[in-house]
Amino acid sequence: MFETIYDYYIETYGDATGALYGIYRDRLNKILCHVIDEFELPCTVYRPWWSKKAANLEEFIDKLRTVLNPPYSAIILGYEHGIEGKSGYYSHWSIIKKITEKSLLLFDSDGENARISIQKCILHDEEFSNEKPYKLFSTNTLIISIIQERGE
Repeated sequence: MFETIYDYYIETYGDATGALYGIYRDRLNKILCHVIDEFELPCTVYRPWWSKKAANLEEFIDKLRTVLNPPYSAIILGYEHGIEGKSGYYSHWSIIKKITEKSLLLFDSDGENARISIQKCILHDEEFSNEKPYKLFSTNTLIISIIQERGE
């Protein structure tokens, strides 16, 4: 699968090193859709906030909880930590594997913080602070779900 993704990235965007230094949501979306088509996976990519931001953090988290309740769904979340240009800042993609009352539990290949306290999160346009260093982007949220046959 990695080879398919790599080949697609080079064919579509040229130099694949761009994927190592950050990838924009439109490219991530196209890559996911390509992999689903290439391997004929019974999945779909859902982007509920692609062009319209979630109204507030509570609405956003509640919707994500609803999505994670049915089996066979995965959520890819784009977020930032800290203030751009300052020490400790980074922009990152991760997979939400579970949402508890107080935390987002992440699955991440690079060992990124596996638990983010919801109390330490803000949504898109709000300002960072030491108390709330995680900025979540509803518009950078992709949900991959298995397409269920009728009657399942």
